[in-house]
Amino acid sequence: MQPGQAPNQAQPHSAASGASVAAPLTTAATVQPRLHYAQPFRPAGAHGLTASPFFTPDNRASLQTLYDTLAALRVIAQMPELVDETREFLIDCIEETVTGQIPGEEHESHAYTLAALRLYGVIFDGELDLQWPQRLIQATRRDISRPRCANWPDLLLYCRYAAEPLGRAVLQLHDVSSPEVERATDALTASLLILNQLRRMGTDWRQHGRCYLPTDWFAEEGGTPEQLVEPKASPATRRVIDRVLDRISLLLSQAAPLPALLNDPRLRAEAVRLLTHARYQHRQLRRQDPLAKRLSTPAPVQLLAYLNGWWAGKRG
Repeated sequence: MQPGQAPNQAQPHSAASGASVAAPLTTAATVQPRLHYAQPFRPAGAHGLTASPFFTPDNRASLQTLYDTLAALRVIAQMPELVDETREFLIDCIEETVTGQIPGEEHESHAYTLAALRLYGVIFDGELDLQWPQRLIQATRRDISRPRCANWPDLLLYCRYAAEPLGRAVLQLHDVSSPEVERATDALTASLLILNQLRRMGTDWRQHGRCYLPTDWFAEEGGTPEQLVEPKASPATRRVIDRVLDRISLLLSQAAPLPALLNDPRLRAEAVRLLTHARYQHRQLRRQDPLAKRLSTPAPVQLLAYLNGWWAGKRG
């Protein structure tokens, strides 16, 4: 069934979360062909993930709806001109749209909910579980209400909501439910999220007062999160960064077996591509200061990551 077609079945329920998903909304956004889902559908100025070119067009299209919803949530959390009440209202709109709580004839979609509306159709079709966007929404609410991570376990808990759904959604679309694969995938997605947080730590603190590095480590090293406003890392901040990178090394070790655990060549290719990215970023952060300069992944490294993935998928 294509999203937007009238169903002849009872309302499905999210198996993992137990939440009810209402019948599809009849709006212009839901009756567009599935092919359109593959194109990023984000609020103006939003930058987000793009579904892997290694996946099939249908899986890529379904996954993109989740990524675009995440991009909308990030815009809401990061726009400096929004007050917290407005952020909460917009997040509520996205959550209601994802669960189908708003009748189509009374709801005028806006830039922040259109991606969620498309995601809702994918969830109703049973391709993705409702708990994945709900976890991302909960992580965004935490960004606003509690912008600091107290310690390393607190950061890993945050990753369970902000990173784990992205990998688990990919596994669900490919019908993979192995606990061993899930653990390795969780470690990889957590590594990628924390590496990105390290790259952005100065911007997150200056613009939003958010610190994803364990604040207890700052105290132990004789520093404070307030030092993140400086143009380069203080000795204390550098030691905190290195401690985080040490923990990421352990996560990457847990993620390393992932390609060998995957039978699907498309999944194996993507796992190798992401591991290549994560290892490069890890080495880069060991050598460079994310407060002194904006760190990014050069095009040759991105190409190498893609070729490594392509070759891993082709070898079987």
